[in-house]
Amino acid sequence: MDKKHQKLLLSDIHKLVKILCVEKNTDLSAVSIQMGFTDGFISNIFTRNTTISLHVLYDISEILNCDIHILIPLKKNNQKKS
Repeated sequence: MDKKHQKLLLSDIHKLVKILCVEKNTDLSAVSIQMGFTDGFISNIFTRNTTISLHVLYDISEILNCDIHILIPLKKNNQKKS
């Protein structure tokens, strides 16, 4: 997967996390703090990187009390196989 597609995937994950935050009546800053980091940690991961660690996704899913699979978007039919 090239960097462009990695960034698009990370953007989709970011959107899913933000939706879950709204559903759980919280925000990314609160999730970052609960993980033991500064309030901008999660936002920086999504805006400054092309990948995210599964450990971070797992921690987010634990804090938001959801299955980690919910945070991983389904593959779209129009995406190339890598």
